[in-house]
Amino acid sequence: MIKKYSMKPVQVYASQWDGANIKEMERLLDKTNFICSVMRAGNVATLIIAKPSEFKAYKADLGSYLIRYPSGKFEIIPEKDFSERFLEMKTEPKKNK
Repeated sequence: MIKKYSMKPVQVYASQWDGANIKEMERLLDKTNFICSVMRAGNVATLIIAKPSEFKAYKADLGSYLIRYPSGKFEIIPEKDFSERFLEMKTEPKKNK
């Protein structure tokens, strides 16, 4: 029998690569065993994300979003696709007791 399903909402952490926020990207990848570095060609800064133990590397162009899922996996998607798939969650400021 064919049934109709909807996707469960998943909270993710994401940051847009602006060419200068390397420390922010490193914090986003913290505890994932991935490292990142910047490759510059003229005025263009490309983020390179690698997992040394697997000899895999991924590239994030300017404007791309780096997304970390609760499972620890990450995904790089273009700005256009990000705005179609994700909505920013407004968080309440923490109250001091």
